[in-house]
Parts: sequence; structure tokens; C-alpha cells
Amino acid sequence: MNPPYESTTHFKDGSVARRTEAGTAQRIYTVAASLDGLGMNLLRLGLVIVLVWIGGLLGGLQRVWCNLIVFFALRRTIPQRTA
Repeated sequence: MNPPYESTTHFKDGSVARRTEAGTAQRIYTVAASLDGLGMNLLRLGLVIVLVWIGGLLGGLQRVWCNLIVFFALRRTIPQRTA
């Protein structure tokens, strides 16, 4: 039989009880579904790490831009020699 399959139990009063047994694939899906919260937390942690890393790179770029702005601002304020 292919899982999941049902097994039945017949009682004396004529009632029937059914029990579904999980197969291998269904057990794998159940475990994967239970790990959903862990996966989301790992995804959040990875996103925070990447954003902090990008922020660090932008901080370095900000220093370079500030130096360029100061350089060009000071260059314009220095009087030019005229002949």
C-alpha cells in the first residue's frame, strides 16, 4: 500500500474506527513545517548581518565623500593668483 493509508477497526456494535498512518513523505513535510519558525529566525538574522555589513561599507564611503567635499570646497575658497 502507498502511504498514507487507513487501517480500520470494527467493533461489536457495528461502529468503525479509522486511523490514518503517515508515510515517509508526510513525516518529512511535518518536520519541515515544524522548522518553519527556525527558518524565519535564521532569515531575519542573516538580513540583519547583511544590512550591518552594508552599513559599514557605506560608512567608509561616507568618509571618502566627506574628504572630497572638503577638498573641493576649500579649493574654491583659496584665492587664485592672477598674473
